[in-house]
Amino acid sequence: MVGPHTHDSEPVDWEIREAYRLRKPLVVTRVSADYTLPPCCVDLHIPVLEWDTLELAGRIGELLTSRALFLRHDWTIGAPTPEAIWNQYNLMVQSWEALISRRQTVNTLYVSADAALLAGVGVLASIGTLHLDAAAAGAALLAILGAALSFNWRRTVVSYGTLSRAKSKVIAAFEAYMPAQLFDAEWRVLEARRYKSTTQTDKQTALFFTLFFVALAVVAVGIAIGSLIHG
Repeated sequence: MVGPHTHDSEPVDWEIREAYRLRKPLVVTRVSADYTLPPCCVDLHIPVLEWDTLELAGRIGELLTSRALFLRHDWTIGAPTPEAIWNQYNLMVQSWEALISRRQTVNTLYVSADAALLAGVGVLASIGTLHLDAAAAGAALLAILGAALSFNWRRTVVSYGTLSRAKSKVIAAFEAYMPAQLFDAEWRVLEARRYKSTTQTDKQTALFFTLFFVALAVVAVGIAIGSLIHG
């Protein structure tokens, strides 16, 4: 937890660096966005959560749950066999890849649907000179549908992002019992290159479409009302 003077503490900086080097579960948060981060967080590109109790509790819960996977094993009958660990690990990896594939398909469907609605608005705008009030009302209806669709798209993206993060934590827990931690190493390389999750990009895209459709709906409603008043 980063406070106002945490960045000046050499023991804290060493502790975070050592935990990162040993691949220990690590969650860094700061009480205020005005507080300076410890040098290690900047040097190692360690993600830092801004102060949000629900988000922080969720991240800690993810770590505790994933690390407790093997503690639930009945050790009186012996350690889990490598084959059993590998089978479950492989199952989780396949499930994660399937989830990513489904998310891409869903994103494509939402983009196609939004594009079709925009095309419909364009068609109505092209005939607006003949029937302005009807065209404006139809465009407003399509824009409202587009805004609702895009809002639901953003919620779907958030849900897929949560599921994907949960699966990655479980996979990381399995990798702790394997000769090489491939996904963990890959993620560290991506963090070093300041990789941004596609979930954030998809959320921003969905938000853009939502705001765009809302603006179109407002304009279309205004045109329709104006046409009725002056008609």
